[in-house]
Amino acid sequence: MAVSYFVLFEGQPANGVEPFARAFCNRYEGILRRLPGVGSILVCTPETYHDPMLQDDPGPALLVRVTFPTLDRLESSLRSKATVLDFAKFVAFTGFRGRVRDEIMHVTQYPVADDPAGKAPSGLLSYYVFYQGPAQDRRAFIGYYEKNHPPLLGLLPGIRTTILYTPTDRGPPLDIVHAGHILICDVSFASSDALNAALASQVRKDLRDDYHKFPKFEGPVVHQAMKKLVIKA
Repeated sequence: MAVSYFVLFEGQPANGVEPFARAFCNRYEGILRRLPGVGSILVCTPETYHDPMLQDDPGPALLVRVTFPTLDRLESSLRSKATVLDFAKFVAFTGFRGRVRDEIMHVTQYPVADDPAGKAPSGLLSYYVFYQGPAQDRRAFIGYYEKNHPPLLGLLPGIRTTILYTPTDRGPPLDIVHAGHILICDVSFASSDALNAALASQVRKDLRDDYHKFPKFEGPVVHQAMKKLVIKA
């Protein structure tokens, strides 16, 4: 099963998000591309959107997602470059006001209305939902979500892909605080207009009804639309 490594920069860049993202790419793009066995590499920054049902705290200022074919390959690859993947030093150097956390998660893509095989490439805009947890019964929470939420998500108007990320229970391979999410959901669209239309739909209301049926969990749930810079497809 494919796995993804997330790096979440949560806070406020001193000189704005776009300069911070460019600085990150200037420093790390070549290193990430040369990681042994690396698959896709994305760098994501916040995009404005309107969800009529929610108003969350801001999500990450920068999200980096690096995918590998296996968990063992991910861990060995990242550890081989640990001295140059110095994200904590980068935060201090750039004057970033906030924290950096990481996460290793299993990847599962689900069918959507226009892609019944669940194999389509993602759209250029993702709507992430971060479930921090903890859950009273994590297995029950994830099991309910996997069974019930993706079929509804796949009905959102204009949706391109639905991807769920679930815990691997492996510690961080780099010297960064482990984020500890119990689940991350990523639904993608072609544009912010397409996302906004989906969030105003009846399906969005149905999803909110299903949310109230989730097994008990605690902690914040953060929603954030993010545009993608594809470093490696």
